Amino acid sequence: MGRAPAQFALRAHHGTRRRLAGVAQCGALRGLVAAATISTFLLAYQVAIWLATDAPLLAAVSVALLGAYIGFYAGASPERLRGYLLMHTALAFGFLSKSAVAWMVPALGHSSR
Repeated sequence: MGRAPAQFALRAHHGTRRRLAGVAQCGALRGLVAAATISTFLLAYQVAIWLATDAPLLAAVSVALLGAYIGFYAGASPERLRGYLLMHTALAFGFLSKSAVAWMVPALGHSSR
């Protein structure tokens, strides 16, 4: 019973004993160092997740700006309604993809006029 936890053996179906792959190849200390190193990559993983939501956000803001342009420069009331409806629908989609950041660009662009 004096075994280290990293050298714990697994039993296969045919009754032979196998050690964990990292322990068998490199030893317990190197396996622990590798696990500690990989655990520091959490920030890189979080950044990768953030980038996944930026593409829908970019698309939603672009469509919202198009809707604001169509609505602002529309001559007739139904065309203006369609433009602003497109803008608000795209802003709602952008809000669902990445919170209130989607509202900043069209709001700042519209308020600068």
